[in-house]
Parts: sequence; structure tokens; C-alpha cells
Amino acid sequence: MPLQRDTLVNQAYAHLLEIIGAMQPGKNKLPSEEALSKTLGVSRPTIRDVLKRLSKDGYITTIHGIGTFGHPSMLAMKGRIDINADFFKLLQGQYDNVAVENIYHGVQRSSKSFCQAFNRQPQDVYSMLWNYTEAGQSAIMGAYEFPLDIIRSLPAPQEKYIDLIKFSQNCLFHRIAYCTMRLGAIQSAQISKQFGLNENTILLNIKEIIYDIRDCPVGYASCYIHPQKVQLTMAVQFNS
Repeated sequence: MPLQRDTLVNQAYAHLLEIIGAMQPGKNKLPSEEALSKTLGVSRPTIRDVLKRLSKDGYITTIHGIGTFGHPSMLAMKGRIDINADFFKLLQGQYDNVAVENIYHGVQRSSKSFCQAFNRQPQDVYSMLWNYTEAGQSAIMGAYEFPLDIIRSLPAPQEKYIDLIKFSQNCLFHRIAYCTMRLGAIQSAQISKQFGLNENTILLNIKEIIYDIRDCPVGYASCYIHPQKVQLTMAVQFNS
């Protein structure tokens, strides 16, 4: 049975990542589409799909009339939040023993930050506190809040979600689509204690507004990052 198109693209993508990773600065020009097609044993349309994905992820730059160039330095970057906003997967890229647990979930009064973000008065919200750990030690804490009027079905007491997509599929009126992030720094004696740090430690704080497929804001999150355990990076591409 022939491989599915998605499988071929994923395999070719992985092979090209290996090729790019072995490149040296100044010797990073990729072969033509035709040559790559023959080398990897896939069609040129498949190669084009792979190159589009590599370009989107920042691993190649194509300049018309000059060629396509691989960027091995991009592959060396860990914790790229510009292509992966999933904290669990980001930590997996840096550590082996990674886990996440929902240590609190239920209805409670909204935070001051939630009220400011949604321009609402204090109200009851559905809240979840996620703890991302490395070797059993807290590395990221994420506090999520959702207005009750966007919730189709409140989770049962035994239901502890650690996946926002699944949470939105099962509990919200509409699936979530994306989030915006605002970076800042904050002091929190409570979170610092959870991290095993001095209570005066400055923590990276990411405030998220979560939007659904209608482009309506439906959730708020405040995430705290352990400054010594977690590396977050971002790559910015120049238009060619």
C-alpha cells in the first residue's frame, strides 16, 4: 500500500532537517527541487510542500534566482515559542522527564488580571492551574480562566484537562484557535516557593488571551516561567 501524502511529507521533512543540521555556515545551499526529489524518492509536489513548511518554520530561506539555503543555527535553538506555544512540547525539547498535571480546577472568583484583560467586573470563572514539571520539579505554572458564559458543559469533578484543544472541544461552545502572548516580569512569593526559589526572584510572566474560531476572546492565562529551568527563544525572519 502506498504511503499517504502526509506521511511522505513528514518523512521528507525529517530527512531534510537532518541534511540541514549537518550543514556548515557558508556551505548551506540546498540542491534543486529536482535533485531533492530524486535523493529522497518523492515527487516534486511533495518536495514543494516540505520546502514551504521548512520556510514557515524558519529553517530555510529561498531567494528567487539564487537558490534555497538551510539554516543549521535555527535547528540548534531550543524552546522556540514562535513555532510551538505548547509548554509541554517545549520542555520535552529540553528535558527527558517532563510531565504536566492539573492541580486545581473548578469555579472561583476571577483574578484582577482577568478583569482587566476582558474589561469585565469580578465574576465567577472556570479556573485551572497546570503544573509543568521536569524530573518532578516545577518548571512552568499556568493559571487559566474561562468565563462561565462561554462554557457549554462544565467538566465533571474527576475530569482534569491538560490539553486546551480537548478542553474546548468537550466543554466550550466553540473550539479555540489561537492565543496572543504578552511577555513581562513579575515577583510572586507563592510561585517562587513552588519553584523552590527565593521569594524575591524575578520570574518571566506570559499573559495570554485565548481566542476561539470565531475570533472571539474566550480565555485568559497567566503563566510563570522558572528562570533557571526553562529556555524560551524566538526567531524572526527577514523578508527575502
